[in-house]
Amino acid sequence: MSRLPIAFMFSGQGAQFFHMGKELYEGEPVFRRALEACDELARPLLGQSLIDIVFDPSKKKSDPFDRLRHTHPGCFMLGYAMSELLRSKGIRPDFVLGYSLGEWNAAVEAGVFDVQEVIPLLVRQALTFEDKTVEAGMMAILGPPEMMQERASMFEGTWLSGINFATHFCVTGTFDRLDHIETSLSDEDIICQKLPVRRGFHSPLIENGRAGYFDGLSPAKEPRIPFFSGVAGGRVDFPDQAHFWRSCREAVQFEKAVQTLERMGPLRYVDLGPSGTLANFVKYGAGRISTSKTVNILTPFGRELSMLEKAVAALR
Repeated sequence: MSRLPIAFMFSGQGAQFFHMGKELYEGEPVFRRALEACDELARPLLGQSLIDIVFDPSKKKSDPFDRLRHTHPGCFMLGYAMSELLRSKGIRPDFVLGYSLGEWNAAVEAGVFDVQEVIPLLVRQALTFEDKTVEAGMMAILGPPEMMQERASMFEGTWLSGINFATHFCVTGTFDRLDHIETSLSDEDIICQKLPVRRGFHSPLIENGRAGYFDGLSPAKEPRIPFFSGVAGGRVDFPDQAHFWRSCREAVQFEKAVQTLERMGPLRYVDLGPSGTLANFVKYGAGRISTSKTVNILTPFGRELSMLEKAVAALR
C-alpha cells in the first residue's frame, strides 16, 4: 500500500505559549540552529533575543504570551524550525496549508519567499500594528457560525474572523465587546475562549497597519509545491503580495480549505504549530468518512522529544 501524501500545516497566533519548543531546542540541534538563525535576523530590529523571551525562566507556560512584537515573529520562527527539523529527518511535504500568520510559513516552505526577508518583515509588521492600530482581541466559540446572525445584538460590533469547522468559529472585536459576548455565552453554557492576541486581526480594526506591510519584500515566486490557503479556502496557484494582506485581513475559511484537500484523497496532516490546534480542526472538519491521519508534535503538556519520535515513525 502506498504511503499517504503529507500536508504540512502552519498555525497563526492564538495557540502560542512561553517555553513552546524548549525540549526540542535543548535536544535537537537542527531545531536549535534554525531558531537561532531566525533570532539573529529579528534581534537587530527588536533589540533583544526572541529566544530569551520565549524561554524566559521567570515565565510559566500559563502566563499570557501576547505582546505582538514577540508573538508575530516568534510563532513564525517556531513553525520554520519545526519544518527544518522534519526535513532533516527525511519528512517532506507534498502540500502546505497556512492559517493566518502561518501562511507566511507555508510560503517560505513552498519557496514563494525567503526566510531572510520574511523574519525582518514580520517584526516590522508587528511594530507597525502596535503603533498604528487599536488594541482588540479574538475569541474562539464552540458553536455554529450562524450563531452570529441568530444573536445579532450579542455580536454587534464584532466580525467573523474564522470558520474552523462546522461548530467552531472565531470572532474579532474590542475587548469590551468580547467581554460582553463571553458573559452572554457563559449564561447559555456555550463554551468560548479568548485568545492571547491583542490586535483585531481578520477585521477592519487592522486597516491602519496596511501601509508598509510589504516593505523590503522581494516579488513572490511561484510555489514549488502546492500551496493551500486558509483564507482562500483552497489552493492558490500564485500567492502574490495582495494575497498575504488578505490572509491577515479577511476571515479564515479553514474548514473549506480542509474539505478542498480531502477531495484529493486521504492525506497525512502534520500540525507544526505549538498546540496541535489545527490537527484537532482537521479531525472535526474532514468529515466522518475521511481516512486521513493527523499528526502533531508540540502541546503545552510537554513530551516533545517522544512526540517527535512517534511522529517521524508515522510519517516515514
